[in-house]
Amino acid sequence: MAPPLVAHTGSIATVLEPGCRATVALLDAYHVSATITFDPNVRPALIDDDEQGRTRIDRLVERCDVVKASDEDMAWIDPDRTPEQVAQTWLDSGPAVVAVTMGEHGAFAICEAGIARVAAPPVDVVDTVGAGDAFMTGLIDALWSLGLLGAQRRTDLRRIGVDTLTDVLRTAGLSSALTVAPAGADLPDRATRDAAAASPDEPRTHGG
Repeated sequence: MAPPLVAHTGSIATVLEPGCRATVALLDAYHVSATITFDPNVRPALIDDDEQGRTRIDRLVERCDVVKASDEDMAWIDPDRTPEQVAQTWLDSGPAVVAVTMGEHGAFAICEAGIARVAAPPVDVVDTVGAGDAFMTGLIDALWSLGLLGAQRRTDLRRIGVDTLTDVLRTAGLSSALTVAPAGADLPDRATRDAAAASPDEPRTHGG
């Protein structure tokens, strides 16, 4: 079996014992072949020690190539700083890309070249379950389409430009919009997303 091009983790698997240690070990093993991606997807009610949870998140961020978080995650992780400030700190610690979702206010992402911002696609929200996962999968798929996944492309990923990153965010945002428009966490496949991209009003019609 060929080694993976991407290894993703997130949420309680990265902060709760005993699984979090095994998760880190697995990501370290895959680092030689794969782009490592991470979505903290914080669940405060399941974390007994907040400071330990924050420390584990920070240490995992340092190991990753791409990190995505929501503004709510950021507010829990560091309530004294803005999401932009936290994202910049994370970027400086190791990742090539740090993306932050802000619900109806869109999303932004930072890389060495600068910051990219996109508005949220127009959509009548029916069910928000799966929105973050859809954004993450859209983000990964967009980077895959650009040939930027895999350890051998790590340098290229780090050199991603703001315009390209903006397009990546738009793809991720559309994936999320298509997920929240109907009831149920039914993430779109690439064909569905590409068809919606050709018809900008498509996400809104699902909630009509």
